[in-house]
Amino acid sequence: KTASKFALEENETPPTPLPPESKEKPPPHTHYVMDLVVSTVESVRGFKYCLTVVELTHRTKHSFMLKKKSHTHKACEDLFEHLVAKHGVKPTWVRPDRGGEFMDKKMIKLFRQKYGATYSPAQTEKPWMNGIAEHSEKDSQKRARAMLMNAGLPKEFWCYAMQHAGYLSNLLPHKYLDGNTPNFSLTGKLFDYSHLRVFGCPAFVSLRKKMRKDESKWAYRSREGMYMGWKVDHETHLVRFADGKHVDCTDVEFNELFEETFHPQGMKTTSESYRKRNKDGSPPLFHTVSGKLAHQHDAKDLNEDTASPRETEEFEIVVERKRRKHQRNA
Repeated sequence: KTASKFALEENETPPTPLPPESKEKPPPHTHYVMDLVVSTVESVRGFKYCLTVVELTHRTKHSFMLKKKSHTHKACEDLFEHLVAKHGVKPTWVRPDRGGEFMDKKMIKLFRQKYGATYSPAQTEKPWMNGIAEHSEKDSQKRARAMLMNAGLPKEFWCYAMQHAGYLSNLLPHKYLDGNTPNFSLTGKLFDYSHLRVFGCPAFVSLRKKMRKDESKWAYRSREGMYMGWKVDHETHLVRFADGKHVDCTDVEFNELFEETFHPQGMKTTSESYRKRNKDGSPPLFHTVSGKLAHQHDAKDLNEDTASPRETEEFEIVVERKRRKHQRNA
């Protein structure tokens, strides 16, 4: 027995390899691999680590954002309590890497004493022994990076992207499952993808009476935010506002094409160009639709006696509808 903190106990067996490669899959909900990745950038919510747990039979993935490494034990404890209560099966074999967070005495007691499982950490500097968890983590990072680039969001939003990427991984075909998705392999039912939306797109949340600051009839009926993914526990959309607050709800309208002149129902119909007036107080001479010139006015047409902003706005809505119809037909 060595003096290293990673040393095995006297009655502890050395780490065993992965289950033998064969056509027979391990029993469901019994074999798990896990990995913890540290981010070089702290997220907007203060997270620095991402914990990934993969079930080997169905390849279902569970992702957790952590602020400290010491929170790994609590996340694993809550996860496996939920899985055991849901499926009625205890884990029998668990493989993490050999990081300090997984070699903690609490983690060893959790699996060996509470569940009676074989806790077999991979050997030091041999990541291929935990290759399934490593590759699963890299796949989530690739998807999260692509979503951030598409939405034009800074790197500090990686926690939302990683959480959403982990959810999407369970809905995508997997080679190990002969082209089936982990969700279908687990439930045997076809999944409904209609609730999925483009990550980071503008989202307009309907405001109820209790959420409105102004109680007048002309108060805003919606508030703009960003779509940050799907909350599995509540089956609702997660929307983040500019002030950093969150709300999860289903009464939301999305601008998945990132169009500048999108006007959901209940939103104020006056266009952004008319709210941004010139220095002399007069409205601008033109308005753009998705970055292109949509309608040009003469100065006299912008007088209140001839053409009101409301009339011009109606014309622009008609132009926008025709443009969308043309795109759908094309």
